Amino acid sequence: MCPGTVNGTSVCVACKDTTIPGPSQSASAPTGTTPAPIDGVPGAVSATKETKCTQSDCTTTTTYRDASGAVVGTKSDTKEQLSFCKENPDAPICKRGSFGGACAATTCDGDPVQCAVAQEVYKRNCELFDTKTPLSEAGVAAASGEASPSGHPGAAPDVMSMDLSARLNSTPIFGGSGGCPADMSIAMGAASVTLPFSKMCGVLTILGQIITGLSYLFAAFIVFRK
Repeated sequence: MCPGTVNGTSVCVACKDTTIPGPSQSASAPTGTTPAPIDGVPGAVSATKETKCTQSDCTTTTTYRDASGAVVGTKSDTKEQLSFCKENPDAPICKRGSFGGACAATTCDGDPVQCAVAQEVYKRNCELFDTKTPLSEAGVAAASGEASPSGHPGAAPDVMSMDLSARLNSTPIFGGSGGCPADMSIAMGAASVTLPFSKMCGVLTILGQIITGLSYLFAAFIVFRK
């Protein structure tokens, strides 16, 4: 058997070459007499037929055996498959099967094994696609994004509004208005030393602006890195 379909249902069907066992016959004669050989084949007391069909023709091979079971001859007869089926309408290769019905009740006419497979596959498809169960409902919900984890492709995208100006704080860490600090005098015994912060103010202002700019760039990288 090979894979095939019946009304869209996957089943096992006859392969390209199909062998059909045929009837057998034995020679008979009244008691005390020797039976005549079958089909004139010397020593043939029994014969069996086997038909092998392809897509175009059927070949029937007859095998003749003697009383010990040894083969004493063979004969082959080839006919077109159409002619063979006209003479042997009940042969499995000649029967045309049919399948119909709905999920609740189906009808199948043909090979019993093929019908059993087709009905079972059709039944399973009905249970999977037409009969709702908690498991199937959960699967549909997950596939459509209704019950999916965060980031699932089927879920609606998360949109967040953000006011960046409210999230950035440029208040001086050490307090003050950010102006240049005054020079500081430190008394050391009878003398005093003046620290000229005013002379460093220009350099420190530029340095502060560079640090602030770098901070903004780093904050933008955090927000827009994806």
